[in-house]
Amino acid sequence: MVNQRRGAKLRYVEYTDASFGTRVITDPRLGIRGPTLRGVVGEYLAVTFLNRTPDPVSMHPHGVKYDKDSEGAHYEPKPGLGAAVGPGARFTYVWQLDESSGPLPDEPSSKGSLYHSHVNGDRETDLGLFGFIIVTDPKRARADGTPKDVDREMARSS
Repeated sequence: MVNQRRGAKLRYVEYTDASFGTRVITDPRLGIRGPTLRGVVGEYLAVTFLNRTPDPVSMHPHGVKYDKDSEGAHYEPKPGLGAAVGPGARFTYVWQLDESSGPLPDEPSSKGSLYHSHVNGDRETDLGLFGFIIVTDPKRARADGTPKDVDREMARSS
């Protein structure tokens, strides 16, 4: 007997520009995980999110600083503007990569954390709405923000 069960999955997708018309080609080994967001200590990440799902979802980061509107976590009594982005709506999250976001001098050149939807967090993560944030020490980073001492990354979500 063949199992015919199928389940819906959602994913964060990276696009080449603000028109959201052309997807960035991703490594199939990454599965449904969202794009890796990266920067160096002292920078800000600005992520423009377009919700193409049928439900309100968000982007909630770990390991970075943010204001209430860019927290991406929906809870009462007064959620921020990016707490639940409705279907078809856009929101730009702004996250600060301060010193606590990056590695200490005696640690490896980069520190990883994650982001995920936080309207109905566990359900949305199970559906596939999660990805990684990598913050690199600026003294150990290339111009593109990747660490100088790493020639290949293999981030895993298992």
